Amino acid sequence: MKQSTRENRIIVPMDHSQEFLEKLILVVKFVEEYLSMDPSKRAHRDSNLVFTENMYTDVGRKYYFDVYNNNGELSVKLTYNYDGRRDRIVVDSGCLIGFIGIIENFEKEYPSITGKDDYHRYTNRRFDNRRHVHFGGPGSTSQAISPTTIQPQGVAIASNVNLKSNVKKSTERKSTHALKVCSDPAPCSFEQNGKKYHFEVVKGDKTFLRVTELIEDKRKTAIHIPIESVKLFLDSLNDMRQVFKGAFN
Repeated sequence: MKQSTRENRIIVPMDHSQEFLEKLILVVKFVEEYLSMDPSKRAHRDSNLVFTENMYTDVGRKYYFDVYNNNGELSVKLTYNYDGRRDRIVVDSGCLIGFIGIIENFEKEYPSITGKDDYHRYTNRRFDNRRHVHFGGPGSTSQAISPTTIQPQGVAIASNVNLKSNVKKSTERKSTHALKVCSDPAPCSFEQNGKKYHFEVVKGDKTFLRVTELIEDKRKTAIHIPIESVKLFLDSLNDMRQVFKGAFN
């Protein structure tokens, strides 16, 4: 692929994938509780931002999980900020279960090799001045802009959250050697309504999943994944898994 097609991505080191997963689960909990409330009881604000959850790593990776209410429709903006660049993916709230299933699957297939975040050689950088309150211990913050009665408490995975997905359970990975980059994205991509989504496993001392959106070879500042495309999203990941199984058996 051309470099311009890789501009919109969120990189999560595998040793931080569990924390990233827990943040998504907090968002799912909030969305479920928010939608269950009577609309007249929801807080009314000038901004349509109703919830935000933050996460950062020791080397300066920053992740923001923002929920917006647009005329009753909830959407989630996932933002990744590192090394002077800022990437965003905006999805319908209904797609979150699909994201969780994908991350769970990749945690099993591609576990952390080194146990530390060493994909980039850069040292810590100054965090921005985004306002938030500390919540959930060191390394994570959150801020509930919705009524306090539905503010999540802690980052533990809730047993009452439905985390089922269409992703099939895979067998345990027997080898933890470094993976190759998927140089041919053809079996690991899909196209719909003029948009292309590419999936790659990126090799370094760490292993990453990279999702890229391409629209007529032009860079976008946000990635929108329609809820009706979730099955295609999962199918592409399953195709990708088969490619790597064949390469490393």
